[in-house]
Amino acid sequence: MKLFSNISIHKKLIFIQLLTSFIVIITSSVIFLAIDFSFMKQNKINSVKSIAKVIATNSISPILFEDEDAAYENLLNLKSDLDITNACIMNTDNEVFASYTQLKATKVDFKKIMLHKGKRDTESKNIYFCYPIKEQNEYLGMVCVKASLENLYAQLFQKIRLTFLIILIGIIISFIFASIFQKYISLPILKLVTLMEKVSETKNFAYRSEVNSRDEIGKLALEFNELLAQIQKHDDTLLEANILLESKVKERTKELEIKNEKLVIAKSQAEKSKQVKEQFLASMSHEIRTPLNAIIGFQELLKSTKLNLEQREYVNSIDFAGRNLLVIINDILDISKIESGKFIFEEIEINILETLKSVIELVEFRAIEKQIKVNYQIENSFPEEVLGDGTRLIQILLNLIGNAIKFTEKGEINIFVKTLNEDENILMAEFKVQDSGIGISPENIKTIFERFTQASSETNRKYGGTGLGLTIVQQLVELQGGKISVESKLNVGSIFTFTIPFHKFTGSRKPSHISINQDKELLENLEILLVEDMHLNQSLVKKIMQKWDYKLVIVNNGVEALEILKTQTFDLILMDIQMPIMDGYVTTQEIRNSTNELINKIPIIALTAHASSSEAEKCINLGMNAYLAKPFKADVLKKLIHQFVQERKIKDNMKHYDLSYLIEHADGDQDFLKDMIHTFLVETPLLIQELKDSIDEKDFEKIKINSHSAKGLFLTLGIHQAGYLIKEIEKLAEKGEDLELIIQKYSEIEKIYLESKTYLEEELTQI
Repeated sequence: MKLFSNISIHKKLIFIQLLTSFIVIITSSVIFLAIDFSFMKQNKINSVKSIAKVIATNSISPILFEDEDAAYENLLNLKSDLDITNACIMNTDNEVFASYTQLKATKVDFKKIMLHKGKRDTESKNIYFCYPIKEQNEYLGMVCVKASLENLYAQLFQKIRLTFLIILIGIIISFIFASIFQKYISLPILKLVTLMEKVSETKNFAYRSEVNSRDEIGKLALEFNELLAQIQKHDDTLLEANILLESKVKERTKELEIKNEKLVIAKSQAEKSKQVKEQFLASMSHEIRTPLNAIIGFQELLKSTKLNLEQREYVNSIDFAGRNLLVIINDILDISKIESGKFIFEEIEINILETLKSVIELVEFRAIEKQIKVNYQIENSFPEEVLGDGTRLIQILLNLIGNAIKFTEKGEINIFVKTLNEDENILMAEFKVQDSGIGISPENIKTIFERFTQASSETNRKYGGTGLGLTIVQQLVELQGGKISVESKLNVGSIFTFTIPFHKFTGSRKPSHISINQDKELLENLEILLVEDMHLNQSLVKKIMQKWDYKLVIVNNGVEALEILKTQTFDLILMDIQMPIMDGYVTTQEIRNSTNELINKIPIIALTAHASSSEAEKCINLGMNAYLAKPFKADVLKKLIHQFVQERKIKDNMKHYDLSYLIEHADGDQDFLKDMIHTFLVETPLLIQELKDSIDEKDFEKIKINSHSAKGLFLTLGIHQAGYLIKEIEKLAEKGEDLELIIQKYSEIEKIYLESKTYLEEELTQI
């Protein structure tokens, strides 16, 4: 049907007419042939019946007189009918009295196929008929005749062939007439289709279709002409409107172009202004932070000395002024970053309890000075770890808890953490910071989160600050999808409540760093390299390191740092960023690209007056381990030093190997280094297996030989622990004793090899 629907209409008309003619002719011919054949067959049956009756009548005398010859002569008269092939006359005993068989015909046993008297039988190509011979109702015998219908079927087939010829001629005639007359229907339609295509291509609605009839096709042409007339009318109206619109668009475009030029100029000026502002803020931040770092650092050192009351009062004033100035700088930089859209939130594992403790530790000294107790309570069901931005959470908590301590003269600070609601992936955490401080009046509480706004002018004079802290906190909370609110009463206290959504942490918790108490020997006699050009900052860091009993080496720039690293290694490097000759960025890259593993793995902490997230990100991307903005807190620096020194030394201990011997002999030949590690990774498994086989065989001589062969490979790569164990196996094998101890030491060697193998494969990919 799909194929039929895709052909043209004139072909459809021809096909329909031919199909109709064909069906009519075929149906008529089949009916005619069926009726004709039925008549012919019936006539043949009647003819056979008549012949049988005649023979029966003529056979009475021969049967009565038992004259077989006369009976046979009677049957010979059937020769004239070529369709009768067999006949016979039977007596009363159903014995053949006389029979006839046509030349070349097959004989028939009529006794077997004889039917009831006076009945006939027909096959597909034969007729059998039996008729009784009677004399005055006395039964004398039976005449049986067989007639062939082959001639009858031959006539039928001849008529069928003639009929097909007639059908073919009829179809041809129908095709000719259909082809002639279909155009009266299809031609007007095709003309209409052609006109439609022409209108569609040219979009000219002035064309009209010819109307040559009053039938349905004529009506279709009239309706189409009417449609074209309406479209043309609308098109003309649209054209006029379009011309009018184009003129208005041109006018408006010209106006917009003028405005756009002004906007481009304004945008360019704004971007330049913004860039100048950012550069100014960054520059001012650096210039102010550098001396401020020294001021705060030295006053902390001064505090730790013996001071009289008047001196301590002066130092506290310096401390208050310095830290207040630092808060102002930080607040201005933060609000600038938020406005510029450069605030990026990360998603890492956060331990809420540890985070809260670390924040309290940072501000606790101020609370102790005021004799204020800081309490915290975390809901039991709150998860140990969540995923979110830990740095921003610390910043929010520091601001709120710091404010609570600042504005509280007596009483206590209470911090509450609980789950507000949660689903499969997200947990909404609620934090409350409650103080018993001065409180906020109802008229001022509405504007408390507005920038440069404080509860009162008296608050500003007494406690200092920029009025930006709570604005920054609000934006940090809301940018993460949370909310912040405040409840307060004058002289009673305030409750700041904020919510932050965290992703649930489903992974396993990473092991925390080993504490100082657990591994003190790792942190003794540390050698620190300070790369800093400012004499004031050099003096400050030197004083701090002397308090911690750390050895400090000071260089003024990156070139001096690289020079000293050629002859001396350090546990950690403190790197300034802005320095003459070679800055901290380039110096860090040179250190990380060094082929000497003892140098390129040294932890580096950036100490810079540039306090911005982009600066921190740049430092980390260049290979620094941490970023600390000046002025820094001594205890924070100490924690970072401990963390990275511990990590490196613990990792080196876990490796079980030391490549310094190989690196020294390689003399910069990386291919030699790679070949030696590759040889170890390829040959050691075979040597270990041979040693195991000899132990299984309890062959002490083989154990001695195999252990001696494996010993050299382990010692060459600095896997000393395994080397010593193999040495002991070799000695035990020489004595030929204590196989159980040999098996125990072999197990330790195999474990050390498998642990070292992973790290050595990593070393191989990094060389």
